[in-house]
Amino acid sequence: MKPLWYFIATLLTIGILAGISGMTPTGSFAANIQPKWDYPTTQFSRTFTLDLNQAFSDPDGDTLTFTAAPDQGISISKSDNLIAVNTEQSGTILLTASDGQAITLQRITIA
Repeated sequence: MKPLWYFIATLLTIGILAGISGMTPTGSFAANIQPKWDYPTTQFSRTFTLDLNQAFSDPDGDTLTFTAAPDQGISISKSDNLIAVNTEQSGTILLTASDGQAITLQRITIA
């Protein structure tokens, strides 16, 4: 009977502390999951358009923000979450997706 009493007292303490902090027990222990690259390839031709909202996703459903850093000599245009590339040279572009807490980097190759 004594172990059961300790178990119940522990559960009540956790519930009270969660109520005082204004958080639910599951919410207080939930960790952020970083964005992930969902696109089927990292190899692109020298002319392409990529919607970053379709290329990256966030398992938590957080809103993502994006940056794109091309190699020297490669110019890109970025409008909202869409990048367009039309270049004569090969190289790479470093894409960044952030959910405000975690960042995911993905290097894509232009061949």
